[in-house]
Amino acid sequence: MYLGMDIGGSKMEIAALNIDSEVIIRERLPTPGDDYELFLNTIKQLVDIAISKVGEVKLLALSMCGLVNNRDRTVWSANLPYLNDKDLFKDLANLFSFPVYIENDCRCFAISEAIGGAADKFETVFGAILGTGVGGGFVIRKRLLSGKNGIVGEWGHSCIDSSMQQKYKLSLLECGCGKKGCIEQYISGRGISNLYRIFFKKTRNTEEIIFDMQQGCQDANYIFNVFIDILSNELSSLTNIIDPDAIVLGGGLSNITEIYPALRDKLEKKLLSKMLPPVILPPQYLDSSGVRGAVLFAIEKDNIF
Repeated sequence: MYLGMDIGGSKMEIAALNIDSEVIIRERLPTPGDDYELFLNTIKQLVDIAISKVGEVKLLALSMCGLVNNRDRTVWSANLPYLNDKDLFKDLANLFSFPVYIENDCRCFAISEAIGGAADKFETVFGAILGTGVGGGFVIRKRLLSGKNGIVGEWGHSCIDSSMQQKYKLSLLECGCGKKGCIEQYISGRGISNLYRIFFKKTRNTEEIIFDMQQGCQDANYIFNVFIDILSNELSSLTNIIDPDAIVLGGGLSNITEIYPALRDKLEKKLLSKMLPPVILPPQYLDSSGVRGAVLFAIEKDNIF
């Protein structure tokens, strides 16, 4: 049995998966607010609960919003600030006798959807998260591409294309990463709200804007079209670079059904005339992608099978 754990801002969920990557049990506890030792203890508590129900396990794999420094294996850019600069690998190794793996949640999503998921039949798959932030992962022939710094697919912190900025007279919004103009400020969940504020000088949340768009509101429909224009532009650039067979959307915005036909149409028009566009797919595993992808990543990396 394999244990996967999804580390979220408000909850931590553990799942036990069998050899076929099927979820057998799930347990969750609140994520500690600002206490690293309590965070480690919560992981231990969840693991103990899972082991008491399924018996022996081969490994624990964590899916989390953050990156691991390939030089010293410390965590950085985490959504839980108290994890930054901590040697989480070492501290977890001291707690457990079995191997522990950590991977970014966006890349866990990508590998989950590329292996037995929505894009299982494709060789090259990009998983594009459109949630609170924007991230992703690239899978080639069922293997997650990592890179020198372990950040392949981190497209959300590229600067918005100047043509889009000029077309819509967009200001370069400050990003939490410290830069200005990162595309996640325009095409994430909060990005849609940002666009509405830029154009109409009013604050509305994304759920309200999407609801109004679906009811035929002209202003909300305009913002949605701007969002699709920017998103398709960024994905066309990405497609020119990595040429994926399929792009699977994840995150909260992937639940908006209107995105798919609008994005397919716009993206095809922005690619080179002879290019075959990637297939744009909704996700299959949704909330299970984190734990499932983390385990698949760990199994592949350790060559357990």
